[in-house]
Amino acid sequence: MTPNFEIFIENNKDIQAVISFGSSGNIRSDKYSDVDLVLFTSSPSKYINENDSQWTADLGNVLSRVVFRDLVNYVEVNKLVMETGPALDLLIIDIAVFTKMVEYRQTGDTLNLPAQLLKLTDTYTYRIHYQLKRGYKMVFDASDVQRTIDLMFKYEGGNEDRNLILNENTFESQYNRFWQTCYKVNTWLICDETQYAMITLDNILKRNLILVLQWQTLLEKNDKSYDVFYDGAKLKEWCDPAIVKDLFNIFSYNSKQEIRKAVLHTMRLYINFSHRVAASKGYTINQPLEKEVLHAFSQEQFLGTNTTLNKVVGHLNSIAGDRNDIHAILFTTHELCYKDSLTLEIDCFLITSEPDQYAEKDIWYKYFDHIFCLSRSGDGFGAIIHLLFKDGFCLNVTLIDSLDVEKCNTYFHRAFYQALHKGYKLIYAKQGVSERIQSILHDYTGQSGIVDEKNFYANYNRFWQTTNKMAAKMVRKDFYYTILEMDNLMKSQVVRMLEWYTAIHDHSADIYPNAKKMHLWCDPVLYQELSHSFPHSGMNEMLQSIILTMNLYRKISSDVAAASDFSLNDKLEQKIYDTVMEISCAFSGVS
Repeated sequence: MTPNFEIFIENNKDIQAVISFGSSGNIRSDKYSDVDLVLFTSSPSKYINENDSQWTADLGNVLSRVVFRDLVNYVEVNKLVMETGPALDLLIIDIAVFTKMVEYRQTGDTLNLPAQLLKLTDTYTYRIHYQLKRGYKMVFDASDVQRTIDLMFKYEGGNEDRNLILNENTFESQYNRFWQTCYKVNTWLICDETQYAMITLDNILKRNLILVLQWQTLLEKNDKSYDVFYDGAKLKEWCDPAIVKDLFNIFSYNSKQEIRKAVLHTMRLYINFSHRVAASKGYTINQPLEKEVLHAFSQEQFLGTNTTLNKVVGHLNSIAGDRNDIHAILFTTHELCYKDSLTLEIDCFLITSEPDQYAEKDIWYKYFDHIFCLSRSGDGFGAIIHLLFKDGFCLNVTLIDSLDVEKCNTYFHRAFYQALHKGYKLIYAKQGVSERIQSILHDYTGQSGIVDEKNFYANYNRFWQTTNKMAAKMVRKDFYYTILEMDNLMKSQVVRMLEWYTAIHDHSADIYPNAKKMHLWCDPVLYQELSHSFPHSGMNEMLQSIILTMNLYRKISSDVAAASDFSLNDKLEQKIYDTVMEISCAFSGVS
């Protein structure tokens, strides 16, 4: 622990304990490694207030601070880039809540807990144990927190990684999602939606690929203690070297044809891994689905003559007519994927008081008779049901709890506005629901293209911090995790900055979110620069992609800042730029 941190603890008496974990406690850490710390405090709100950074003064000069809050998993982290020394990731834990949650687990006294508190108890201790299970060091303990940690390990130790739980339903859903997404990549590429296909859809493919590879590895090792980490991290430590080498071939993105070649290679690997998992567990493989999607992708064509939108609307109306729990059904009219008047994919929202009922597949097979496959995922709204029909039509149904529409949920309402403000069609609505939707949209009208100071700096700091972490991961040749998590996040920040840039320079531009229709609204020169900044099949090329992405981001963020009278952090940019260039020079010639 640095002298600065000792002063920090001395001046902040609410800190009851500090634990070091991750690379900071690893003998293989290097000068680019972050310091990962858990702070157990009696005043957690002090550290997650984005508008108050006074408490950081004792740590040294902070160039960048990002507060990350995962409300689903109850994780709150301060991410700090220092002017000198390593970056700090500070996981903030309310010591009173932590102690109480572990006590509940110890006594087993959870039967009388409300459902929300029961979920908190289960998730809270699991997430903290997950952070520490690969090793930690208690560096400060003023309240015998070690005893509570030991109890937590007693009750959480040996539990399966929830992200890796394998059963037939999970396998089927993930398998179907992979093949649905392969087909979607095909359709969006045919429609010249290259950026959306690469940034959003291809990332889903790579996540599914690494998950089935983790399953295969665990089954073949037959050892529950074998560590396959997360999201492709530390791949070379747990994966067959021949497979690691082969995985480089799924990131070749120099042209649209190379994208197709890389995705085809991804499919072939997925067939290999998924068939081995299915054979080991006795699961069924949908070979007609694989065959049809592979053929359509290889021939750059659609599966068939697509279902008319009116027919899909008719089926959805049938569901609403039969069930009293449905408050409204609507779909967006601005993000349709279409080609030559054929509608290929729509996003639908089903507002209901019983969302869990629609997460089951039986109800969809009851009302739709030509489903090729069905899968489930989730986002900030809730569960999403993805349907691929045998004629190639794709329907994504987001299940929304009607309470979220009715109550004053700022986070939900803002996201709802972002999804619908460019246009939607109401298929069905109970009395008063249409007016409620209109009221939500009215409250946020005019905010979609505006860059405010808070959002600009959130984007700006996250981009540079992610770039810093990405470069550090590349030092360890942790390429899969780097591309899956960090490059994808970097590209998302660039796209958002490009949206603001376009809104400033072209008031008539019809800007779509998530890189959709980007070739229509983005400056063509900047569009080409973004297209050339994707990772390729080698370490040097990946490092060059970071540099290209940095250069593009610096250009557009400085323009947006100047137009909005925001100031940039030259020290932060230069520190991270120098780090990336130093790493790039050191790795020159490495493949």
